[in-house]
Order: sequence, then structure tokens, then C-alpha cells
Amino acid sequence: MKTILIVDDAHSTLAMLKEEFEGAGYEVLTTDSGKEALDILNNPSKDVDLLITNLRHAGPKGLDFIWLIKKTWPDLPVICLTAFSEYKDLPPHQRPFDALVEKSYDLSNLKDSVASLIDQKK
Repeated sequence: MKTILIVDDAHSTLAMLKEEFEGAGYEVLTTDSGKEALDILNNPSKDVDLLITNLRHAGPKGLDFIWLIKKTWPDLPVICLTAFSEYKDLPPHQRPFDALVEKSYDLSNLKDSVASLIDQKK
């Protein structure tokens, strides 16, 4: 079973995404804290296959958080959830994320991005 770690400051978003992805057959870990996300990723007993994160949460946050993730775990696919559309126009060398999904997203598009990135990781 593939494991997804979701980091978001909105507990309703965490609950909804957890339910959706567990229903799709994934193990889902959730947190509202960048620090806790780092603790989970550093735990050798947890093998995380993909990270979904927004840019606003406690602890390390924003693009700095994603850059840190990619520096430490370069092979971990990262999907950035954001309401800030300017990030989609960043040149590729300035994008620490593998996919960007704007909030008010279509859940099927998010699920497709997850499946595609996890398949590419194999």
C-alpha cells in the first residue's frame, strides 16, 4: 500500500483528503505542521511515497518548506496545493514541487496527479 503524507492548516481539508485517498486505497498520514511532517519523513518506520502540502501551516512553510523537502528527499514527489495562482507561472528551475494544484481544485484532477506521480516513482 502506498503512503501519502498531507500537510495543511485546514483540518477540514485534511479530513476530506484523508477520507478520499483512503477510499482510493492509500495509507494517509496527516498533519497541520511542517515540523511534524519532517518528523514523519525522518521516521525510518514510515515510508512515505508522496507529499501533498499547502503553503500555509505551522513550522517550516511556503516554498522554503518544499525546497527543504526536495533537498532532503529529492525523489519524494511533492504536490503543492495553493490558492496563489502566481506559483503556476514559476519557471521550472524555481519550482520545488512536482505538481501544483490550485485550491478550489477538482478532486479527480488531484487524484490523477497523485496516481501519476506515484507511478513515475516506481
